[in-house]
Amino acid sequence: MKTKRMMGLAGLCVGLWLGGCQSEEAPFQLSKAQITLPAVKGNPGAAYFTLSNNTDGAVTLTGVTVAGAERAEMHETTGGAMEPLASVAVPAKTQLTFAPGGRHAMVFGMPAQLAPGGKVGLSLQFADGRKVAADAEVVGPGMAGMDHDGAAH
Repeated sequence: MKTKRMMGLAGLCVGLWLGGCQSEEAPFQLSKAQITLPAVKGNPGAAYFTLSNNTDGAVTLTGVTVAGAERAEMHETTGGAMEPLASVAVPAKTQLTFAPGGRHAMVFGMPAQLAPGGKVGLSLQFADGRKVAADAEVVGPGMAGMDHDGAAH
């Protein structure tokens, strides 16, 4: 009888311990992050990514930073014209995509050591002071939206 109680108690403790180990979903997730090198050295490159807002509230994206770059500016291309974006609203429980031909970040003064196949830090800033960061894959000119083996993703 004592052994059964001890086994039951041990099972309860393990169950509580495992339950406590489950992590909550991160408020923001940065995925498919890529930095495309410019075709002409000295010209700006571009940053593309998918941002998931897993929170119950809308947030406002106010900036993009690429490690070692002079600056990055958010833009949107619509109808063949490129317009700067001071901020981008990200509704609750949605994904926001920065991709070729739409929203993107122009990256000026890119570090000279960046080469296709490498990684570089990409950080997004929000109006409320929060940030999310990830390593972005560096790809060659014309390879945006591709895996390093040339397959679209």
